[in-house]
Amino acid sequence: MKTIILIILSSILGTKDKTKSLAGYWTGTGEQIDGKKWEVVLHIKDDSSIEISYPSFPCSGNWTFEKSAGNLYIFKEKIIEGADICDQGCEAHVQKMDKKRLKVTYYLRSYDPHRPIAEVFLQKKQKTK
Repeated sequence: MKTIILIILSSILGTKDKTKSLAGYWTGTGEQIDGKKWEVVLHIKDDSSIEISYPSFPCSGNWTFEKSAGNLYIFKEKIIEGADICDQGCEAHVQKMDKKRLKVTYYLRSYDPHRPIAEVFLQKKQKTK
């Protein structure tokens, strides 16, 4: 009986904070399919606190964790400030390249259901005030 309870607790606790390995403050320059470039700042605290900003536009919002498979994490983006400037409802597919680098591929399914609209490589940084 103890073993069954431990297994159940492990599975419940194991589902919490699936983005822990991505936690940190990340920055980089994104590039759209039309060649335009823009700054990206991503701050992942935990599954419930993922902030994204695009200082070049400017706009910002948050990501909601959707699912993961291996080293691929999928998030849904919601732009809160500057929603009239930035696309709403992008999917962000994040691949952890190593401890200091992430690759983010953006999909806007209403624009193209299969091909990405942008890509960015992010570097892990120390957050400054």
